[in-house]
Amino acid sequence: MATLRAVERVINTGGEYSEYNGIGIVTNTHTIHYKYTLFNTYILDGTGATDPEYLSDDFYVVKPQDELDYSNVLFRVCDSYNLSRTALRQSAQSVERVIEMAKRIITEHESDKTLVVTYKENVEQITEELSEEIAEGKAMVKHFDGGRGSNDYVECNNAIYIGTLFKGTSYYTTASQAVVGDRLGMQLKRGHISTSEGLTFKDEYTEAYKKTDIAINLVQETNRLRAGRKPDMVTIYLFNRDKEMVDIVRDHYPLAKFEKYEPIEKLTGKKTAIDEIIDYFAGMDRGERVKQSTIYKELDISSRTFRRQVDTPKFRAAMKKYGITREKTFYQKD
Repeated sequence: MATLRAVERVINTGGEYSEYNGIGIVTNTHTIHYKYTLFNTYILDGTGATDPEYLSDDFYVVKPQDELDYSNVLFRVCDSYNLSRTALRQSAQSVERVIEMAKRIITEHESDKTLVVTYKENVEQITEELSEEIAEGKAMVKHFDGGRGSNDYVECNNAIYIGTLFKGTSYYTTASQAVVGDRLGMQLKRGHISTSEGLTFKDEYTEAYKKTDIAINLVQETNRLRAGRKPDMVTIYLFNRDKEMVDIVRDHYPLAKFEKYEPIEKLTGKKTAIDEIIDYFAGMDRGERVKQSTIYKELDISSRTFRRQVDTPKFRAAMKKYGITREKTFYQKD
């Protein structure tokens, strides 16, 4: 145990251990710390087998014979939003809508504790606005890549991932060049473009590195819940448009369930007809009864547009959330 603790201490401080003439030597350099510990938590959490950096470093991976099947885990994946740092920075309303959604999801799982994972810059605001839920033991808030090797989140049976951890364009271009380009003896293309899936690198190796790195971070966040060891159902809410990245996450949990998820709230961008209708339901007084034609006239939308929304899952979810009942062409708030 003393030797194991010593090795652990060396790794934690970014050091490398070697022996010379029977004398133990610890080397601690910025390069070792940067490469193996600062951005990588794969060694101790069992995700080294799929980390792009260790795949090319002849890193020996040890994993148990009997792996957890995670059949009790449900991933609710929303591909309507990326919820990137930029998207949340551009609009204070977007952050408020995300918090409103988080409150609703926490209420839907009120018998369990829900972990809300966000960007470091949003932790303070979200923590403050979820203070009541946190005080009641229904929620916890942390930032991406925080709480490494911690058991602080074991009590949480659900999680909401507000976006994904993107480490920056310079990180991915530099890392992929060092790990892939230098190994193949080639200079990888630089540059990126903006697509519907988010920022996409022009070089296929760099893009693949980015997807894998982001997916591995989500796997680490999920494993911090110790989800595979829980007897109860664990629900993970994931927001990202990158299907290939989500598929990498899916590969780690072959027996978990994945389903499409669409929140009631309009999280980013301009509101559409259904969002205006939902806001109308939210603003109705209890006991108020309104004719259908009154709603679409006040919202300045056509009757056809309104009728198209009536049979959508989002419309039905909004009626349930706000206690709206329908009787012929009338809507009443209970």
